[in-house]
Amino acid sequence: MMRVNNRQGSYPLRPPDGWGTLGFTHLGGPVPQAKERLEGSLIAGKYRVLGRLGSGGMGDVDLARDEVLDREVAIKFLRHRGDPDARRSFVSEARVLAAVRHPSLVMVFDFGLDDDLAYLVMEYIDGRRLGAFVTESDARRREIFGVVAKAVAALHRAGFCHGDLKPSNVLVEKATGRIVLVDLGLVYRPDVRDTHHPVAIGTARYMAPELLEGDTPRWGKPADVYAFGLLGAQLWGGREAVVPSQTTVGRVAHRWTVSWERLDQVPEDIRQLLRCATDEAPEKRCTIDEIVARLSSPG
Repeated sequence: MMRVNNRQGSYPLRPPDGWGTLGFTHLGGPVPQAKERLEGSLIAGKYRVLGRLGSGGMGDVDLARDEVLDREVAIKFLRHRGDPDARRSFVSEARVLAAVRHPSLVMVFDFGLDDDLAYLVMEYIDGRRLGAFVTESDARRREIFGVVAKAVAALHRAGFCHGDLKPSNVLVEKATGRIVLVDLGLVYRPDVRDTHHPVAIGTARYMAPELLEGDTPRWGKPADVYAFGLLGAQLWGGREAVVPSQTTVGRVAHRWTVSWERLDQVPEDIRQLLRCATDEAPEKRCTIDEIVARLSSPG
């Protein structure tokens, strides 16, 4: 059994350009739409829901106004109220966002229950998605890539893996240029992942080979690094730089890898870095700290 994100959510109201799907759904199936529309509702006595930003298999994100502090916020609501695994993941996301402080991780403001409706209040990022920066200068792309690497490194040093690194989960704020990694709905500790999720979950296009082969996925930081490498390939080569592999794997028809032909004009140091990050063997990949160091090196 395998669960993946495989489709963008819908954004009827003022979507920030980078919100991707949230949570997970069955491979090949549609992202289920929310059964509840909360526009106009007042959550926890102060968050006035304005409308839907995005929907996914695990939760829905609405734009709201904090009527006490007079600011816009994003509120993520857990859809499957009676699902203990979904509740556990939701609480984990809130705790990680609260515990791991980094300027490029989305900030959490509040978490709680309102009439048995679990909610997570985060900063609202009005941003552009990573794909919009493919035509930017090499220096700008290096900056973005390096900042995202540092955010992932902060998670790894705290003992967590993001679990769903992909371009749509990186926003560049329009007003400030701040680079933000969002959607920690699949965050996990590698040492306990098999207990809670003995199946592969995430977005198939960015899954490492070890998550798709064999009877049990091999969770861990190298899987994040592989996804980060594919993210980088798209940043320099566009969506066409990540292609289906010719290799057939156990639970899906194919996995995804880098099209090096699309990156033939990319600076050699970046190509080498992407090759290291996307090595077939998890033990041969760079660590995220090594990537940060190489991107920070002046030459």
